[in-house]
Amino acid sequence: MVCIDKESKNRARIIFLALTPISDPNGHIKILGVISNMASDTHWRNAMLQQAD
Repeated sequence: MVCIDKESKNRARIIFLALTPISDPNGHIKILGVISNMASDTHWRNAMLQQAD
């Protein structure tokens, strides 16, 4: 599945949903760091894109 941003016309093939409890205000920053590391790994990214196809 490919999602297209209506304003910029950019496409996204990998989308993350990060939910953190209100009691941990820095939790989302930690999760974004993990996601950033995963997404910068070419092997991981290619594996996820193959699974999506």
